Amino acid sequence: MSEKQTYVGADLGWRLAMFGYTAPARERMVRLVLECGNVEADAEIIFDSQFPSRVARGVVLGIADVDGSVSIDPDDAVLPFGMHRDLRESRLMRVTVPLLRARRYAETTQPIVAEWPRGHRFWVSGWIVGQAVEGNAIWWLTGQGKATDRRWRVWSGGTDLTFKDILDLPVIEKEGAA
Repeated sequence: MSEKQTYVGADLGWRLAMFGYTAPARERMVRLVLECGNVEADAEIIFDSQFPSRVARGVVLGIADVDGSVSIDPDDAVLPFGMHRDLRESRLMRVTVPLLRARRYAETTQPIVAEWPRGHRFWVSGWIVGQAVEGNAIWWLTGQGKATDRRWRVWSGGTDLTFKDILDLPVIEKEGAA
């Protein structure tokens, strides 16, 4: 498809790239080049030994979830890394552990951007699957769903909802979902 057909970069000045290694296939099959991070900005994440398997699982489940109908089994120990859900309505959460750290991304190796004591309240607009801490891989996305939100990641295990409660929260339905 062309840039005009996909509207890629219409207002942002981006361009679709022509990848020479996929060009011979363009007449007989659909091509997909998936960028999974920026080697400089995301190097610590990309070079983690678990990264290839997490990306593979996420891609497979993402394709299966194209219509938003894939359900999540809370008993499944391995959720797809990077799976993200926006809540239908933002929620105010409370820190229940002595100290909870907010990070830029949902991994404990990421820089700490804020530290909140027990009782601190903060808004969340969704959740994402990140690094599992104490068996729980669900992290909150902070904010109220506005463009100005910082969208920090905060491990949900230090807040007042259980893992299953989080998965049961109403989320924004994707267009075309059943």
